[in-house]
Amino acid sequence: MAQFGSGTGKLGRNKGCRIGKLLSVVPAERNVQVRLPEFKNLLKDKPELYKRLSFHDDFIVIRPDRWDADMHEGTPKFDQIVAESPYLVVDGELPWGFWSVGADPTVLLPDGLLTVCRRRDVYSSSIILR
Repeated sequence: MAQFGSGTGKLGRNKGCRIGKLLSVVPAERNVQVRLPEFKNLLKDKPELYKRLSFHDDFIVIRPDRWDADMHEGTPKFDQIVAESPYLVVDGELPWGFWSVGADPTVLLPDGLLTVCRRRDVYSSSIILR
């Protein structure tokens, strides 16, 4: 999975070039995971590289939240992941705590059914509880 700094710092610049460079040194039969569709979309004009990028959402939540990077049902980012995920390895991490619990905020265990339903939509290959 490719990680980047903020978009305004030195590490946040030239993401498309850095993703392309990373793909140039990774064997052609391997994919690289990025968190956000906009990182993948930086290489849309290079289909041979674009098709090797998949997704790893490091903050899966079961309902819309200000920390979900606008990647929940009904958003263009989520729709892109759903459309492309049947053909890619898609991973993610589910945080413990109120982001992932059900209706009872006193029970701080992930809501298993809602989590499975959310990951089913994006054909998740695996999930990590953190």
